[in-house]
Amino acid sequence: MFPLPQATRSKRIPKNASRRRSDHPTSVANPRRIEQVNVLIREVIAGVLAREIPFPDATLVTVTRVAASEDLYYATVFVSVLGGDEAAVLERLKEATGDIQHRLNRTLRMRPVPRITFAIDEEEKRRERVEKLLSDEAKTIEPEE
Repeated sequence: MFPLPQATRSKRIPKNASRRRSDHPTSVANPRRIEQVNVLIREVIAGVLAREIPFPDATLVTVTRVAASEDLYYATVFVSVLGGDEAAVLERLKEATGDIQHRLNRTLRMRPVPRITFAIDEEEKRRERVEKLLSDEAKTIEPEE
């Protein structure tokens, strides 16, 4: 009997092959696309936080940046908190992650929509500390006459 041509051979997955996504090579998105997705996620989540998620009075929560993974399956949303307890705000965000993820899934027209997690932006804290040190140093330097 003759072997079947390549086009008509069965393309079934063997029974012992894993179907988990982690066992298969993933495609890496274009860095420009990752950056565009980061900006889009940041805009959508910032809007949701401003309109729909209540925080204690005088607490300002700002989305500073988003870092999506190379395969766009996960994204970390970094926030800064002014005038409130960071731990309480982070807990509130974790409680609302499901609602925020649902809104993101409905808004973004892409697949996969990255699964989001929230974190406090430590880089923003460092930047604020450096600015404070520089402004304090500028105050101590007397102008030359």
